Amino acid sequence: MKDLPLGLLDDIDKWCYGCLQVINEVEDVLTQNRIWIMRTKDIGIVSAEDAINLSFRFMIAAVISLPLF
Repeated sequence: MKDLPLGLLDDIDKWCYGCLQVINEVEDVLTQNRIWIMRTKDIGIVSAEDAINLSFRFMIAAVISLPLF
């Protein structure tokens, strides 16, 4: 087994800290941004059956993992 390259743990630590900052920013947008909340409030879940019955477009069907073919 080889030793870890010098500085690898520091690089991993920096990456994790940066990732945590991004996660915190995304959480703030999703939970505290007034515009985001107004645009997404009361949005519901669509079942695959409803998506087919409502003739959802390709991209929406792909997002809800509806088999396309």
